[in-house]
Amino acid sequence: MHPNPVIQHLYDQLDQRKNRQQQINKLTSQLIKEQRIQPGDNLYLFLGLIKRCNNTQAIQTWISEILDEIDVNDDQEKYQQLEHKFLKLMPEIA
Repeated sequence: MHPNPVIQHLYDQLDQRKNRQQQINKLTSQLIKEQRIQPGDNLYLFLGLIKRCNNTQAIQTWISEILDEIDVNDDQEKYQQLEHKFLKLMPEIA
């Protein structure tokens, strides 16, 4: 712990951001693997994104935007809800 509470608060915020980004990366990788998402740049439209980007970036951005809507602590349950939301956006898959 840092003796200055303001600096400690900043450290805590950085840790939270790092943990959140690690979770987003893990969920992105799992979704890509389990849904067999191919390289390309066509998913951003289905995910409601405006800026064109590759499929991995699109999934990462989408997950970061909706992650707070999934209010469960269990990682597998979180993934299942995320996957369900994803599949609802993919009419050719659902």
